[in-house]
Amino acid sequence: MDFLGPHMESLGPAALPPTMQGTRWQRFEGPNGQGSWWWNEATGAWFMENGGIWQKYSDPDSGRIYWWKDDAEWFWERSGSVHV
Repeated sequence: MDFLGPHMESLGPAALPPTMQGTRWQRFEGPNGQGSWWWNEATGAWFMENGGIWQKYSDPDSGRIYWWKDDAEWFWERSGSVHV
């Protein structure tokens, strides 16, 4: 988690693709220790944190955490909200 993904050099505030700028991700805690999962309210997409094609990375310059699926789909973790 503490390395920059192989797909990006450095992520600045303006690095968010236009298709993702209005997108909001929400994080939910699963019951009985099943782990956390993310849901996109705009598209209905979702993923589990503990597996799958989404990967968690840290920008080495800012330390900010982001989730990356591909060059078209990624988001800063702080841009989402958490629900328990």
